[in-house]
Amino acid sequence: MNGRATVGTFGARQAGDIVFVAVLYAGAVDVVAHYGDTLAGKILVDITNPFNADASGLMTTPGNAVAQQIAAAAPRAPRS
Repeated sequence: MNGRATVGTFGARQAGDIVFVAVLYAGAVDVVAHYGDTLAGKILVDITNPFNADASGLMTTPGNAVAQQIAAAAPRAPRS
């Protein structure tokens, strides 16, 4: 690990071991699914907020958290 942080753009391969999912809620699952296996073995940190457009409420329902949806779309971690 080189101790540097980088900023990527959509479509670029991730350079580090930790990837922050910092996109709008509505696109978070699609972005993680898009990158698929390139995320394997990386730590994903989800910082999305599922607020609606005017921030008066949430876009998710009980039992349907954004983190659960992202985890389902992300590749499985290797088992040792």
